[in-house]
Amino acid sequence: MRTPLIKLFILTLVLLSLGQTALAAKTDQPGYVDLEFIDIPNDADQIQDIDLGPVLKDVISKAKENDDPEIAELLTMVHHLRMRAYSLDKYSVKGAEEAVEVIAKRLKKDDWDNLMKFKDDDELTTISTKYHNDNMVGLMVVVFSPDEEVMFINIVGDLDLGKLMSLAGELDTDELEEYLEQVESSSGIDLD
Repeated sequence: MRTPLIKLFILTLVLLSLGQTALAAKTDQPGYVDLEFIDIPNDADQIQDIDLGPVLKDVISKAKENDDPEIAELLTMVHHLRMRAYSLDKYSVKGAEEAVEVIAKRLKKDDWDNLMKFKDDDELTTISTKYHNDNMVGLMVVVFSPDEEVMFINIVGDLDLGKLMSLAGELDTDELEEYLEQVESSSGIDLD
């Protein structure tokens, strides 16, 4: 049961590794979840605040030029990706719990489907999907580990979960790293 979750996280990490830049979110799309309300503590040891958008078009173009059809196909489905994550300490856990609750209420109110939910003591991982006209248009991942971190990831696009997971399984990590280095050197896009 955890294999699809692991593949989904691999896919998400692949998408996140493709760039870090602040761009306007596609708020008019039904799969979009506003994460701006999440207050990231200034003193958090680790912060990941990533907002991808138009940069994906450049990466798709490079993938096609480099004859990487799996990466190009994967990225063609994704219109926008937003991630807010930070490490937790005893002072920031309560705010993170509140943000997790707010997201859960919003997803329920907006008719998102709960695809997977894993709870182990205080740790919680949920994956939710949003459909519009019978097409998956949003994916929302929430990971809350009170002793470590909280993570919110929203992927917006014309998503085919089966194809996304299949493509994630086909991606060769070594080839992907080499590809990302080529994209970085030829396009000037910072992928670190």
